[in-house]
Amino acid sequence: MKKSIKLFALVMALVLCTLALVSCSTFGSIKSNFEKNGYELKGESEKASFTYEDYEINYTVHTFQVKTEDSDSALGDIIGGITQGLSTAVVWEFGSNEDLAKALANNEDVKAALKDADESEMVNGNCVLMTLNPDAVKIFNGESIEK
Repeated sequence: MKKSIKLFALVMALVLCTLALVSCSTFGSIKSNFEKNGYELKGESEKASFTYEDYEINYTVHTFQVKTEDSDSALGDIIGGITQGLSTAVVWEFGSNEDLAKALANNEDVKAALKDADESEMVNGNCVLMTLNPDAVKIFNGESIEK
């Protein structure tokens, strides 16, 4: 009897741990993927929120850019600036999957940002990607890119 109670308690503890991990933010793995592929986190907003029908939706905006060397010329700075703009990925991290679902369904800014995008490629867990860079989309979804 004692063994079955211990086994049951162990199984319940494992189930609870699994559920706790499933509900965690996916941003940590997304950040790691970008860093492994030569990007660096350039900026993070303070936590922000908006309200929809008495429901507060929380989010943070993270900006990643490809690491580059500083240029010694004005032309190099201009070309580098254009390249950096095209190599930027912005990740909106929502407080939870529920916050993201409500934002996707009800927020006009989020709808407009994803209007022409394949939502399945631009949404990962509780995060949304905004970029013009196809490599960043691959990285966001856990794929490595060849350099």
